[in-house]
Amino acid sequence: MALGKRLINTGAAAAACTTDSTDPFGDSSGVALYSLDYDASDASGSYDGTPTDVTFGVGGQINYGARFNGSSSSIQINTFSGFTNYNFTLSIWIKTTDTSAYITSFRDPIYITFGLGIYSGGTNGMGIYDGSNSYFINNTAMQGINDGDWHHIVMTHDGTNLKGYIDKLLIATVSTGTTTQSSGGANANNLGKLTGGSYYYDGDLDQLRLFSKALNQTEVDALYAETACVYTATTTDNDYPTTNLAYYKLDNSAEDEKGSYDGAETDIEYRFGRYGQAAVFNGSSSYISTGIGIDSYSSRSYSFWFQQNSSTGNSRIFGGVNGSATNGGMLRIKEDNGQINYYSINNTTYTFTTTLTNDVWTHIALTDDGTTAKLYVNGSEITSPSTSSFTSTTNTNLQIGRGMLNSGSAGNYTNGLIDQVRIFSSALTSSQVTELYNEKPEVDTSNFKAVLYEGNSGTNFISNVGMDLETSGGLVWLKGRDSGRNHRLFDSVRGATKGLYSDLPNQEFTESGLDSFEKSGFFLGSAAGVNANNESFVAWNWKGGGDAVNIGVNSITGSTPSIASDVSANTAAGFSIVNFTGVTSTPSSVTVGHGLSSAPELVFLKTTSVSGDWVVYSSSVGNNKYLKLNSTANQTTTTGWGNTDTDNDTVTMNWSTISKEYIMYCWHSVAGYSKIGSYEGLGTSTVTVSDVGFKPSFIMIKNIDASANWNMYDLKRSTVADRANKILYPNLPNSEPSATNYYFDMNDSGFVVSATNHEQINFANRTYLYMAFK
Repeated sequence: MALGKRLINTGAAAAACTTDSTDPFGDSSGVALYSLDYDASDASGSYDGTPTDVTFGVGGQINYGARFNGSSSSIQINTFSGFTNYNFTLSIWIKTTDTSAYITSFRDPIYITFGLGIYSGGTNGMGIYDGSNSYFINNTAMQGINDGDWHHIVMTHDGTNLKGYIDKLLIATVSTGTTTQSSGGANANNLGKLTGGSYYYDGDLDQLRLFSKALNQTEVDALYAETACVYTATTTDNDYPTTNLAYYKLDNSAEDEKGSYDGAETDIEYRFGRYGQAAVFNGSSSYISTGIGIDSYSSRSYSFWFQQNSSTGNSRIFGGVNGSATNGGMLRIKEDNGQINYYSINNTTYTFTTTLTNDVWTHIALTDDGTTAKLYVNGSEITSPSTSSFTSTTNTNLQIGRGMLNSGSAGNYTNGLIDQVRIFSSALTSSQVTELYNEKPEVDTSNFKAVLYEGNSGTNFISNVGMDLETSGGLVWLKGRDSGRNHRLFDSVRGATKGLYSDLPNQEFTESGLDSFEKSGFFLGSAAGVNANNESFVAWNWKGGGDAVNIGVNSITGSTPSIASDVSANTAAGFSIVNFTGVTSTPSSVTVGHGLSSAPELVFLKTTSVSGDWVVYSSSVGNNKYLKLNSTANQTTTTGWGNTDTDNDTVTMNWSTISKEYIMYCWHSVAGYSKIGSYEGLGTSTVTVSDVGFKPSFIMIKNIDASANWNMYDLKRSTVADRANKILYPNLPNSEPSATNYYFDMNDSGFVVSATNHEQINFANRTYLYMAFK
């Protein structure tokens, strides 16, 4: 979701917000604003930065922020103008535990140093250098700013006095006398390191502002109080700002929101983008075939966001022209010589001269009314293109991410990221292009999501989850698809790096696997089980209910939990994560609070401190039986649930819980989102389950009457639209087999079980437990 400190207004119009304005005080003193939400762009469009090894999309003080790795991360910014006689203000939010780094180092045309732990005596400080003298604030009040929390730092200079503020409080004033402006040096402005390449910063940054005046206390207070702007979403409108032919959000899929031209992906990966997620194109084999015959329209327009990298080269963003009288349609960006070429309807090549900034999102819109083509970059028209005729190619199918050569073969694959593609069968007006450039995002409200990613054996930010796992927490279940790797489960209540295997009874282990939960996903470490280089993985994600709260003994009115539990409960989604410690002696039964508003229908219980099976409670199985998640075993009689069903407050159990640590995952059905249920196998006939109430994107199945594997399917891994045909087994480390002849066809009311006489999913006189999520 990214998007410029923007939240969504679902009620009455809010007061004017200046958080994403370069000039919040309306006096033209604002020089630059780096929101650092999704790239290193300057909101004014004048001083875009070039990032190196910077990760965007992590949680910021205001929406998203940027993370620097302490060894190679930096953002270089070209020459500023507007600073005279050292009248300036620098404002920034920082979050770090670093003790030896420069946060900013500006030297163009002034020289400002601002860092942590790099000045005399190891204290933190900020200062200026005028070419002859250095003036620093080394104040004890700054010693706590590297405590791992967000702090607002402001440095001002009015020509004679340097002032420093921390969290809006003035901490020191240093007299500088009359300074003489130094010449500085070209391209010497850096975030995240000292100019010259040392003292790299390790931590997060957000909302960097530069002003050409010294702010006063009232203005500093206003910056400290900034919050995300509130807007009405437009990306929810499939026909914004006018009727769309096709609309590709590219949020983890190539589906057409209009429903007519779903794309077929080849070698596409998804990552954090300009609006939610974006499609990543590898420059050699990635593309999306849309099925749109481009010669069918006498007018057309494209609108999309593009982030080129240093090796973008000759990338054809859209391809598809043919030999008819109305061919054309291919749009090519030539990063190597600053051109965008468009092969039009009237057999004319338009060459627009424009330069895009590497690793910065750029909005591009192309309109063609059948006579004249126009190109807009970030809302501004590129005038006076050169023109020439061209020889058409043979392809008629519009493709995103590659073009077609004159021979009819594919060529010039895109190397970069593409997001928010809208295709129109009309020529947009300039005002409509402006509306598209200023589109506002929606909030991702998903409670479950399956995402795919590729391992890299190093630090890997899986940024395309979308849901805020940093704030809400949750359960992340990871599985390698290419080799026999154990299933690994991580949750926010036990904490990052603490894993469990679903296919083994082993106790909890610690590894550099899932290292942190983030605002748009999670960071992985180097553990091969979750991040082996060049291997494919799937992540199933359930959003939690925020920081864990304690449900104490006898703390629920009308109920009597006998064991205290720490619980993160997403009550709206019917899911909770429960951590508790067993009693010191064995009573007849114990009760544990689960935090949900209804009785759980499915419970996974696992001891974490010692080895032990995953025991499963299901309302379909009953309170006197259990299943094992790490086993093929059918339902087994037990008194482990105390012969008592779960209720609205607690789970009852009679397992030997003495002095053991436990984790428990609880679910109940939520209309329109999730369903815990069962169906009866028919053997020789397919089974139709029509009471789910939605089209599932994920389903887990278990034969409860016979020995059989658990089965996990999802539409993200499927190779046929609406058909879940790729299987993984929670009780086995096996790699993902090729598409099987037993699968589930998903529809708006539920699913159809295809296989007949198959023990795992459809055998006569067998009952099958399932959990399904939208």
